[in-house]
Amino acid sequence: MSQPRQTRPRSSIVLGGPGCGKTTYLLKRVEEYIAAGGHPSRIAFVSFTRRAIQEARERALDQLGIDADSFTGRGDDDPLPYFRTLHSMATRLRRDKTKKFLTHSRYRQWCEAVDIHPESRAVKGRISLEYEVTYATEDDAALFASGYARVLQQDLKQVTDFLGMSYEHAKQRDAEYRLLLDEGYIDHTAVLEGYVEDGESPDFDLLIVDEAQDLSLLQWRCVEKLEINAKEIIYAGDDDQAIYEWSGADVGHFLSLRDTCEKIVLPKSHRLPSVIWKECTTYAVEGIKNRITKEFEPNKEGGVIDSINDDEIIALSLGRHATLGGFNNGETWFLLARTADFLKKWRRVLRTFGVLYMDKGQSSLDTPLCDVIKSYIAVQNDEDISGPKAYQLLNYLHPDVRKGSPEELGISKMTRRPIYPAMIMKRFDLPWWKVLDLRQTDIDYIKGLLDSGYTFDSKPPVTLGTIHSVKGAEADNVILSRRITNKIRSRMALNPDTEARVAYVGMSRARKRLFYYNHKDDLNV
Repeated sequence: MSQPRQTRPRSSIVLGGPGCGKTTYLLKRVEEYIAAGGHPSRIAFVSFTRRAIQEARERALDQLGIDADSFTGRGDDDPLPYFRTLHSMATRLRRDKTKKFLTHSRYRQWCEAVDIHPESRAVKGRISLEYEVTYATEDDAALFASGYARVLQQDLKQVTDFLGMSYEHAKQRDAEYRLLLDEGYIDHTAVLEGYVEDGESPDFDLLIVDEAQDLSLLQWRCVEKLEINAKEIIYAGDDDQAIYEWSGADVGHFLSLRDTCEKIVLPKSHRLPSVIWKECTTYAVEGIKNRITKEFEPNKEGGVIDSINDDEIIALSLGRHATLGGFNNGETWFLLARTADFLKKWRRVLRTFGVLYMDKGQSSLDTPLCDVIKSYIAVQNDEDISGPKAYQLLNYLHPDVRKGSPEELGISKMTRRPIYPAMIMKRFDLPWWKVLDLRQTDIDYIKGLLDSGYTFDSKPPVTLGTIHSVKGAEADNVILSRRITNKIRSRMALNPDTEARVAYVGMSRARKRLFYYNHKDDLNV
């Protein structure tokens, strides 16, 4: 490694509004560098999210004429060794690699040993970016505060005061958790901390930091470490879409780059038609006070903004909407809310009226129940199934059609041998909905979808999610709930820009039509 340079490298900030082709611009810069004789291994492309890195890797490999499926990004033969999330980059470049990663099972064992009772399934030290923070128990709150303070690089007392929780309890749990790490373990946050303290700074010709508006202060410290021997740095993002402040993102750091970097504004959205573009840009200018001014043009004329009510959503579910037909009209749909609680009603409507949808990244025909059904169909077709699948199937099968319980047949979740049908089944002639112990509502929903022509592999036309969960994605039609909780409303008084940015992201997912949802107390379904 060379000595750190004393002069600041050439730096630019690329500002890309919704659908302005930020990734395309960045990869064009990569292509230009390689075309000029540069080596791909001297390019670093980092982001916090796996989604951004996966897209960048696939498109860059395509430019190089390399099959993306040939490389995992882990081997020494990786042609793009520094296209990584910040956590992956820190793991690769930190010098102390003696510590073991803290697994979920080890974390739970520790909790039981020291009589800590968190209900969160996540390993502490990883701050979720998907949903509003909630605390199931006092220990959950204390452990979250401990991890949050590390991400923010702030004193624990400051964090507990801000979150309105007990400092003494958080201090106790924080001390106990640090003793666990001292045993030789490392968590997600400690990976970054370790890299900042004692990590390598390779000689990069080009360092690209994507989605930079979402980085926490600790992540910015990692970026600063990567910058030390970089010849050129490109920061890319959009401060108007900085929606993760509540989980530690330091949008202020991103905003400060306008004073030190060349500003490049991408000139045109390839997503937003003029009507929706005007709604979004007007909202951003009027609703977000602390922002970088950026002007860009819409994709084309047109677009629709309207309101939508419960009856119309039911009509769309049934395929009977007067002008749009139904959710299965060949277009894509987002049903978006600020928090997950507001999605429950829509989820119930979609299931009641037989709509195939995505939820938390998973198709409603790609669930554990559907896996059981697929296993039964495989057995009916005289196909062997794995031990874990057989164990799962036996737990749902009616006793009259199986040869015994999993325990009686010697099959467990850990069984590694293949299971052939005759080992577990007495008869194969009955359809799955006659022999599996499922709720009738689940049977009606799944059978209705399959009878109407969908398969377990069908791509859902509807995505149900929070605004945070679809950042970076887009759909032809967006139905947006603007209702917020009292907790969020109280925080708006302290920082109104934060919620204005969240609303802006929700609005700007729409390619053709944006519908604002008119709330009622409930739907009678």
